[in-house]
Amino acid sequence: MVSSNPVNILVDLIRFNTTNPPGNERECVYHVKDILEKSGIETQIFYLDERRPNLLAKIEGKGESP
Repeated sequence: MVSSNPVNILVDLIRFNTTNPPGNERECVYHVKDILEKSGIETQIFYLDERRPNLLAKIEGKGESP
């Protein structure tokens, strides 16, 4: 289950071993993807290396200036 509490999210992220080398971020990327998608944020994953996916998240604007 994915938490919506920022502290719990941070604790979960810190638990992932993404030390480089080897830089195996795959599990962490998919965890972040789940968090974002459950919040209604569109995501895509791109691969240059199977162990090191890149996550793109997109939040649509309203087309209004701040």
